[in-house]
Amino acid sequence: MSTRYYVYAAIFWSILTIFISLISGARLNTLKFIDVIGFDKVGHLVFYTMLSFLWSGACVRVKYEKFFVIFFCTTFGFLMEILQFYLFIGRSFEFFDALANFIGVLIGIFLYHTLNFK
Repeated sequence: MSTRYYVYAAIFWSILTIFISLISGARLNTLKFIDVIGFDKVGHLVFYTMLSFLWSGACVRVKYEKFFVIFFCTTFGFLMEILQFYLFIGRSFEFFDALANFIGVLIGIFLYHTLNFK
């Protein structure tokens, strides 16, 4: 796939992740699809696997691409946790959510480079 596709997909997925991450706790409980997929640690893992996979494709021409994607996506996830804590009632910072985000980032980078033979 082209780098342009990955850039657009990565931006879209980042915006979706921001939206899902920053929903208030009360509103989060009204979203039925979250009940279906068991959106907790596995949800964090899946979202950040996809996030880093797409950003890996978008940043193939960036020097030190793996380091950049790890740094960007991990910082992004940590920032989402901090914003949840400070901005929303019913949401909190959880270390294990941040850890699931980080593990997802590593899995996404691994999958991108494995599936693209790089």
